[in-house]
Amino acid sequence: MLCLLGIFSTPALFAQTEEEAAAAYNKGAALVQTDAKGAIAAFEQAIELASKAGEAAKPILDNSKTAIPGLYKQIADKLVQEQKLEEAVAGYEATIKAAEKYGNESIASAAKDAIPQIEFALSGKALAAKDYTGAIAYLDKVLATSPDNLDASFLKGEALRASGKTAEAVAIYEQVIAKAKTAGNTEVIGKAQKSAANVFLAEASGLMKEKKNNEAQLSLEKALTFDETNLGALQTLVQLYAGKKLNDKVIETATKFIAAKGESAKESTTIYYMLGTAYQAKNNNAKACEAYKVALNDKNAQIKAFVKAQIETVLKCK
Repeated sequence: MLCLLGIFSTPALFAQTEEEAAAAYNKGAALVQTDAKGAIAAFEQAIELASKAGEAAKPILDNSKTAIPGLYKQIADKLVQEQKLEEAVAGYEATIKAAEKYGNESIASAAKDAIPQIEFALSGKALAAKDYTGAIAYLDKVLATSPDNLDASFLKGEALRASGKTAEAVAIYEQVIAKAKTAGNTEVIGKAQKSAANVFLAEASGLMKEKKNNEAQLSLEKALTFDETNLGALQTLVQLYAGKKLNDKVIETATKFIAAKGESAKESTTIYYMLGTAYQAKNNNAKACEAYKVALNDKNAQIKAFVKAQIETVLKCK
């Protein structure tokens, strides 16, 4: 009798479980727009019940599995909109797990793509807050999945430079420049070259304050290997070369400075003064006169008097 009772009661139990699964599914469907977490809980209950209810409940089972990954992504997307970025990363990680569990490759892929973008945004916020360690940690996560991400690599260089790890920063910039050249990304090349040059400009400035002009010269020359039109490096090098009476170097570097600065170069009258003295030392009086005529507008009274004497008395410039 017990066996017979069991056999005859099975269809009724399946029917009851199917009804409960349907109720759970309908509850989830009703919550989709207003309570994604509640909807997920209801659909998971529907899956549990439908898996016990036999073939008749298979549509409930399949539809519940289809709905859940999208709801996880919906939650994560909303967190991004609310700028709760750290929570959003966790939300997308949960999305990936749900999508992989229920076989939704497109949603898993979308969530995987979203995480590095958010981590990049978080690195920018950390960098703005001068949390350089935090910024580097986020960027390392981005680069772990996207090693050719030039923007992330460049930003890591910026974080390293700001934290005082200049040698590491320069190494990153060099990698970025090489990869950007291969990719034909001129914008990133320019940014990385400028940042690398600025490392050596800052280094040179510190060395000059310590009266270590020879070392400063080397740093400035290194800066120009990254950014050959860097006005700060060119201008300071002209002064250093002039101090050592390296006339060929003065002429070469001053000429580059003037070309790089364009029409406004004539405002840099001291450069023209040093250029004129270099040409004069090389007995190129015509070029010396040319430079001195611009330098005549210098605000320094001593320079102005010297230049005037060269033009009117010594060289007798026309």
